[in-house]
Amino acid sequence: MELASFLGKVPIVIFLLPGVHREDALAEIRQWDERLADFGHLRVQILGVLPDGPASIRELVHEDALTVTLLSDESGEMERTYAPQVPEGEGSPTVVIDRVGDVVSLVPRSRSATHPDDVLAAVQRLRLEHPGDMDPMEPGT
Repeated sequence: MELASFLGKVPIVIFLLPGVHREDALAEIRQWDERLADFGHLRVQILGVLPDGPASIRELVHEDALTVTLLSDESGEMERTYAPQVPEGEGSPTVVIDRVGDVVSLVPRSRSATHPDDVLAAVQRLRLEHPGDMDPMEPGT
């Protein structure tokens, strides 16, 4: 599965992580997995992006029974595209993309369990400020 299969169809939240073998990354993936229903009610697709290969990601999803969609970014292209100027030591921001594929918000990464809540609040705010842009495209449009 690739990012392009989602762009231009539904609003997307992309969280970029350092890799599946880091305990802090695993904890954050689990936090996003637990919040999927909240974003689903808003019809927003959550995508985790990791530098690991597809086999490592499939293994993690299977072992932890995860339902969040995780994408491989071995080349680092998505990281460079969506978080190109992140200072050393800071985590990549979580990216909110509207239904037409434009980045509409970068939510600074926090190391707390409330980060998905912060992103959810940003998405809800964007839905109020830009009502049509944060709704999924209707089939055939």
